[in-house]
Amino acid sequence: MANDDTFQHVYYRLFFEKLHLAKETFKLDLSFSREELLAKLAQIKDCGCKSLKLIISDYRMGNTNIDSVITCLRARETGYNESILLRTSVAQEYLKSQHENLEELLEEEVINQVVSKTEVHQSKDVIQNILTT
Repeated sequence: MANDDTFQHVYYRLFFEKLHLAKETFKLDLSFSREELLAKLAQIKDCGCKSLKLIISDYRMGNTNIDSVITCLRARETGYNESILLRTSVAQEYLKSQHENLEELLEEEVINQVVSKTEVHQSKDVIQNILTT
């Protein structure tokens, strides 16, 4: 999970605890920036370790040089082939206006799903479905 907001890190810890997923099965790894997330993906690739099962990236993250959609593309370039969830508080129309190829990226599963931060139940369902299949 990549998010620059410490509160969101606490939120995700509690969120995953409430999903009642076995701690032996899943490890929550939090990144404060997209760059940190991409560095972790590179380390995983280099060591041949188990891949992350799911990446959740916040769309808007403070002062960063890498756009979240670019982050998803770069994650795929590292060979990451598991699910990527883009979580945002901006409207879908805004995303489409900023990224004309968003629909194509979703169709090609570069980004598996865009979920609104206000849709907590949808987020829970999507995450739980990904992690339990």
